[in-house]
Amino acid sequence: EFRVKGRQLFNFTLSRAKDFFVIFFFPKWASTFRAQFFTTEYSAFLRGTIGQVMALREKSKATRNDLIDVLVSLKEEAIAKGEYNAQLQDILTAQAAVFFSAGFETSSSTMTFALYELSKRLDLQERLRNEICEALIAEQGKMSYE
Repeated sequence: EFRVKGRQLFNFTLSRAKDFFVIFFFPKWASTFRAQFFTTEYSAFLRGTIGQVMALREKSKATRNDLIDVLVSLKEEAIAKGEYNAQLQDILTAQAAVFFSAGFETSSSTMTFALYELSKRLDLQERLRNEICEALIAEQGKMSYE
């Protein structure tokens, strides 16, 4: 579901292009034009998902040394200080949203450029094909991450 939502986030329409233009070039006018970086649907999805994951992590007390651990730690710290509220939860969710969207677009852009380059260069296609065949032979026909 994250992949579907990520693709929707970067699916450009005229309305999304207007929002991005206003946000990046005229940020003070964003509220006047009701420009949003994240759609209402995407925001609701992230609030629900991140809230649920954080709640599960708090309940299980599991430690994975990841972004969710950092967010849970910040939430617990705010609760201890009596500063936790809905706005802070939105800020924590926004951190996860930025982390996700930055990683999604970087990966998809890299893959797009790599595939484009492969489509144009027969020599690279042949080289890649040979490397894949050699790796399969070395691993006796089994795929690995090596």
